[in-house]
Amino acid sequence: MAAADHGWRLLRIAELLRTVERHQDRALRIVYKLDPRMPPSFAITLRRAAVELLRHEVAEIAQLVEQLDMLGEGIPDQAIPVAYDDVRDSAEQVLRQSTSVDPATVLLAAQLLDRPAGLHALADGLRSSDAYTTWATTTVGSLLGAVRGVSPQLARRIATAARLAPGTEISGCHPDEVAQLAEQLDLHAQG
Repeated sequence: MAAADHGWRLLRIAELLRTVERHQDRALRIVYKLDPRMPPSFAITLRRAAVELLRHEVAEIAQLVEQLDMLGEGIPDQAIPVAYDDVRDSAEQVLRQSTSVDPATVLLAAQLLDRPAGLHALADGLRSSDAYTTWATTTVGSLLGAVRGVSPQLARRIATAARLAPGTEISGCHPDEVAQLAEQLDLHAQG
């Protein structure tokens, strides 16, 4: 695996760790009163909603830990140079090939690319694969807005030109709508 791919892997690990931290913070807010130094008179009741939320957060953390474990296995036992250009190239490939079924990875890749490269790569990826059908809860607006230099106004303009609402979930789009979106992405990438 090239050093650039290792840099991309490390960036994904960093983002997953940030996500784990957010879930952990939410879970800890539920159980913050539980402490080994509690007095003998201590007693609380967690309401059902809190228990359900805690179970959800713990499940999310477990899933993220599995992803971290898989990514961690690919880290070599050597120094890893990480340069923006290399990581950017890996991110562009992720969007262009559009093989990722993980919307968080797609959004992360989009954040590394400027408007021309990001919109073109996203257009190519949407044309080459139907992986977008698995990007549940990812809206057209959030996908476009993740690209550097794409303002919420521009994202709305691109979506509207493709006859889509920015709040439309990309996973529910028909292939002809996605083809129209890809065409608009190429047009707007040029200026």
